[in-house]
Amino acid sequence: MHLLSRCVSRASTPIKRLSWLAVPVIAFGGLVYPWLGLGVLVIMAALVISALFRGKAWCGQVCPHGSLFDLLLVRFSANRNIPRFLSSPAFRWGFFAWFMAMLGWRLYGVFRPGLDWGLWERLGRAFVFQYLVFPTAVGTLLALTLNPRAWCAFCPMGTIQEVLYRLGLRLGLTRRTDRRLSWRAGGACSRCGLCGRVCPIGLQPYRGLNTGEGTLHEQCLRCWTCVRSCPSQALEANFDFEPVSEATNARKGRPPVLDSGGIGRDP
Repeated sequence: MHLLSRCVSRASTPIKRLSWLAVPVIAFGGLVYPWLGLGVLVIMAALVISALFRGKAWCGQVCPHGSLFDLLLVRFSANRNIPRFLSSPAFRWGFFAWFMAMLGWRLYGVFRPGLDWGLWERLGRAFVFQYLVFPTAVGTLLALTLNPRAWCAFCPMGTIQEVLYRLGLRLGLTRRTDRRLSWRAGGACSRCGLCGRVCPIGLQPYRGLNTGEGTLHEQCLRCWTCVRSCPSQALEANFDFEPVSEATNARKGRPPVLDSGGIGRDP
């Protein structure tokens, strides 16, 4: 798994190849020019809107920290499996509550003096510190000692995106905008499990496909590393939301449904 994680390309989009540059600009440039911290508001707004239509696609295709973890820090990471407790609901929501409390406390300090010309500078500085300490410092430490995407297992913004994705599903916003995995017509899954071993967060896509749920798993990053890595070229990402079944597989030339293992974590 260690060698695979270092060798597989995770540069899924042109934006992702360069978005990591926003991290040093905001986290360190913001120490000198606090107004750069206002860029965090733009990032937050973009990922919130994106989540309604495409789940956590922002995390896998655009996120500056995701780009930093996948393209640079992966070379130096221990590349261990992400501990299960980091993605447990109790830990994730507990950390989310603490993170938002810290942010709220900082924002209270920003607005307490009243509205004046220094407001935007104070607001930017608050977001710079929040951006520097948590996703940058903590995320980098976890990326080096555990897994490049260990931070993403409990990232507060990721937690928000999953909630908004469920809302998007209920409102029907994702049907025409969110891709899911499916069997490529004529493809033949060899059950090698490689797609699960190269998944940045340890999901096992081939099991989910066998149940007909595909990448509707709310934690999927839509990076499609599994698609590019499949030695049988049996996977594809498209907008076809027709449930996988024996009948649809036969009609579309897909391999048969095998078992109902569900999308799980890489053991």
